[in-house]
Amino acid sequence: GESKTFVLDQFEPSYTKKPPTKRVLKKRSKATSESNDSSLEPRKEYYYKGQWYETKPRGNVTYIKLQLLFPIAIAFYNFERGAFLPDWSQTAGFWHIAVTPMEYRVAMLIYTIAALIITFNAVQGGRGSLSNYFLMGYATATILDILFHLAATIFLFTLSPGLITCALFIVPVMGLLLKIGIEEEYVYPSILSFFTVLMMLVFYMSTPLLYAWGRSVDLSKT
Repeated sequence: GESKTFVLDQFEPSYTKKPPTKRVLKKRSKATSESNDSSLEPRKEYYYKGQWYETKPRGNVTYIKLQLLFPIAIAFYNFERGAFLPDWSQTAGFWHIAVTPMEYRVAMLIYTIAALIITFNAVQGGRGSLSNYFLMGYATATILDILFHLAATIFLFTLSPGLITCALFIVPVMGLLLKIGIEEEYVYPSILSFFTVLMMLVFYMSTPLLYAWGRSVDLSKT
């Protein structure tokens, strides 16, 4: 048939360089007929170096949809921590400095807004974009939070605020986002590791500043 270049979706340009891995692609000549199941996304075909390729359908769980779930999961996670961590921190000792509700909630609000901004830019930027690496670095760093919550819960014999939403939302959403993102080459693990460390450093260095801002807001109301 006639050779055409197809756009994968409204967010991604046609391929002109390296196609995704063979695990998520197959040649058109070997493709099976399209499923009649309306719940599956239609196959998206494109032409690359004399060959037709198409993505395997993943039902309704696509990378971009998972990206849009990212700030929602972050919002739930930060809401739980903002609601319960200030009181918990008063007796947490080594595990967390004591913070007032205003201090901590200002920090959680800023991190949630940052997640929204990063997500918007990542969806627009598409595969391999800088904003996409920031999103995935944010996601990976947040997944690692569950280690802190588990350790604090075990050693303090009390539930660490954030553990429930981390287990219910952060790990499943971020884990699937990472899996599909790496498989379809939205990000490369070697570069992602750098952005994960970078985002952890950003959180570590910005948190005291946000606490100070929260204290100033709290004092201005008294």
